[in-house]
Amino acid sequence: MTSATQTSNASQANFGNTANLNVPSDPNHSAHSGSPSETLTGEQSTSSSSPILKQKLSRDKTLINFIIQWTCGILAVAAAIVFGIWAPLSYEATASGNRSNDAAQSSMFDALSRMGNMALTANNIAMTANNIAVTASSVAKSAATAQSSALLEIQKRVALMGQLAVIDFCRTQLV
Repeated sequence: MTSATQTSNASQANFGNTANLNVPSDPNHSAHSGSPSETLTGEQSTSSSSPILKQKLSRDKTLINFIIQWTCGILAVAAAIVFGIWAPLSYEATASGNRSNDAAQSSMFDALSRMGNMALTANNIAMTANNIAVTASSVAKSAATAQSSALLEIQKRVALMGQLAVIDFCRTQLV
């Protein structure tokens, strides 16, 4: 093997180390010529090694893009599977919860309706009791008025009887 081929093989093995690269100065010239004058020193090889680095960076970017695309694709499939499983389960749980909630609201409405009816009944009973009390009060007042009138009448009669007794006593005393 010639020294230029060895230099070329060594430069391919060390892409990142530009100080050790020995690349031929003439791009049209074959690297297998073997002439030491055709190779460059490490300081001069930076400009000619740039396409190699660009190729390596391009390959790295392509690999990273490939990995990112596959990772995103796998994550998208996983998300689709998870959502495909989760969505029907969530819908069924919500529907079931709504059914039980509807039943609870219906029973609550029925209970409130019964309580409202009980309150109306209690209000009617209280109104009836109040009417009875007013009527009883009116009857008691009428009875008290009648009793008062009767007592006044009795008092007048007793007073008249007393006057008659006095007149009778006085008449018996004079005779």
